[in-house]
Amino acid sequence: MGPYAGGLGAVMGASVALVGVVVTHQLSLRRELALNQWKLTAETYIDVIAWTGWVQHWFIMGSPDPHERPYTVTMARIAARLTAFGDKAAGDKAFELLTELTPYVSNKDISGHAPPPAHIRVLATELADLAQRRLAGPARRRP
Repeated sequence: MGPYAGGLGAVMGASVALVGVVVTHQLSLRRELALNQWKLTAETYIDVIAWTGWVQHWFIMGSPDPHERPYTVTMARIAARLTAFGDKAAGDKAFELLTELTPYVSNKDISGHAPPPAHIRVLATELADLAQRRLAGPARRRP
């Protein structure tokens, strides 16, 4: 054994430990990213249900609830998030509902306005059902 044998072993041991720490850190970051994406996706579907629930309230009560009214920009962000998270079907349906609903909600004061046409209620119901199915999803563990 040479004079550097002990030092070389220590360096190799430290290198292996460092590689282990780096790999573990990368796996932790991937897991954290997956959890954050899961949380943001779930929150988006909950926002969809709140938005479509407001539309349903308008039809049930005959007038919109002005205190719970979602703004068109909020609806557009929800639809964009659905598409960004890879749910094209829900994103397309949300954009369709937004497009149909915008002429009826773009006024500053919509209190006392009659509900929009019935096909908007059908779209809202379909989108809410889709969001509920996505939230329920197959029985699986969270990422």
